[in-house]
Amino acid sequence: IKKIVESKGGTIDNQASITLSLKIPGDLRIVVAEIDKLLAQSKHINAEMVKTSVGSYIKDDFFALSNAVASGNAYDILKAYKDKKEAGIEPIALIGQISSILLLSLSIDNYRKLGFSNKEVANKMKIHPFRVKKAAEIIDINGSRAIKERVNDLANLDSNIKTGKVQPSEGLEHYLLKLAR
Repeated sequence: IKKIVESKGGTIDNQASITLSLKIPGDLRIVVAEIDKLLAQSKHINAEMVKTSVGSYIKDDFFALSNAVASGNAYDILKAYKDKKEAGIEPIALIGQISSILLLSLSIDNYRKLGFSNKEVANKMKIHPFRVKKAAEIIDINGSRAIKERVNDLANLDSNIKTGKVQPSEGLEHYLLKLAR
């Protein structure tokens, strides 16, 4: 960020650079556009300018909510859920997303119990090694027993939503708060 600003004849302080990097996605076009907008206001960019002039972007990270759920960190869980909700993602889709990564974690755990490496699992399952690595980390952090319980809880939640026993948003929020304890 600093090099781009300087190449355009401006300066940016360290705090502003950090703040900008946290507010915008890693898309170079967006980075340049936001820098141009800031430089039009002043040749020196400070953190206050970034906070007031740069809008929020949703950084869609497939693993953000799943990682937060796996960690059990209440702040991370609620922030990731809020971001997904603000992005307009429906609770049923979020349940599916969480379930998908947790089930992948269990599959990888089974392959690893058979002696397969993460690289071998990625080749065998025909999925990107990064996804295997992230899913394996979830098992390593929580263990397969805890992940199985979370999958069962999601299945029960899904069933309760489909039979009208619980509203999707309320059910998912209750599930996430339970995990955060």
